[in-house]
Amino acid sequence: MVPTANLEASETAAVRSLGEGYRAYRPSAVTILLGLALLAAMTYLFVNGFWLRATGFDIAFVAVVGVLALLGFVLSLITSRPARRPLLLHVVLGAAAAVFAQFLTREMRIPVLVALGITGCILGIAALPGGPLDFMASAAGYTGMFTGLLQPGPTLSWPWVVAAGLLAGLLFSVVGPAVLPGVGARMGAVAFLAGSVVYLLAEITGNDAPSILPADATGFGNWAMVPIGMAGALVTWALTHRRAMPFVLASALPCLIVCGVVTLTLPGSAPVLCSAWAGGTLIASASPARLPTAFWIGLAGAVYGMLMLHFAGPLTGHVGVLGATATIACLATAAAEWLVHTRSIGLLVARIAPIPGTPTR
Repeated sequence: MVPTANLEASETAAVRSLGEGYRAYRPSAVTILLGLALLAAMTYLFVNGFWLRATGFDIAFVAVVGVLALLGFVLSLITSRPARRPLLLHVVLGAAAAVFAQFLTREMRIPVLVALGITGCILGIAALPGGPLDFMASAAGYTGMFTGLLQPGPTLSWPWVVAAGLLAGLLFSVVGPAVLPGVGARMGAVAFLAGSVVYLLAEITGNDAPSILPADATGFGNWAMVPIGMAGALVTWALTHRRAMPFVLASALPCLIVCGVVTLTLPGSAPVLCSAWAGGTLIASASPARLPTAFWIGLAGAVYGMLMLHFAGPLTGHVGVLGATATIACLATAAAEWLVHTRSIGLLVARIAPIPGTPTR
């Protein structure tokens, strides 16, 4: 049975009352602390990558997205579950995937996002029905993979890569079933947090920090990020919810095909276009309770593309930037969906612009 084939709009928003949501789920102190750690990492990215460099119309867009994302975070945090103990398998898979992805890019000279597709396909195939991995295990490996992949010119030694993968697998093992449940692209946000911790420790101990990889986002390669981000999200969503394909495989297989073709045919624009697609695919990991239909998934993909359209600054090329940005887009879009479907917004609209003949309180 395909789980979201006939989803009705009335079934969408996860929580209609904040108090009701908190009483129903009661997140533990550990859950709240982990959620706040993710919030701090995404706030750091948002301020340095978007807000400080926004000008003109961008300021209004970034401000609206920021407010909605904060609301989406609150809605998601209050419906988080008590944290569970991490599983050793998840930690090991995070480290193994990070090392394998780094091997592909560092030793085999395979383009970063093509290596993403290869590593993700291996994890996704292992999570097919009857395979050795379940969704959480493959997702933990996928999270660790990002810490190995998105190092822009790998300047950190192999022990740091292993440490980043271990930390990413550990964090996702705890975050996955408990913290911000159903929010899309959490794997990227966790990778961003883990990467930030490892980069900081490497810098403190005197190791080289990762070099900056400027993105060439001009002309076609620039504006194409919006429709490509939407397409990546929608294709992955369709494979996951219409064809019942495991998410990691649904994300990685099209990514391997698309990024491989773009790298061969448009090498100059490949980094930007492939980044737009790869980040968009992560949005499709959102649960129907957050982003219930193709419309909302596509809208989140558009918000992601608009954010990445003008992304700049010292975090360019940082581990997990694509996924963390996609998480911000998912949080903002989920908040918009909640506002559209909650009764409160209907009463507010009635007060501002009452329909003739309709009584207002």
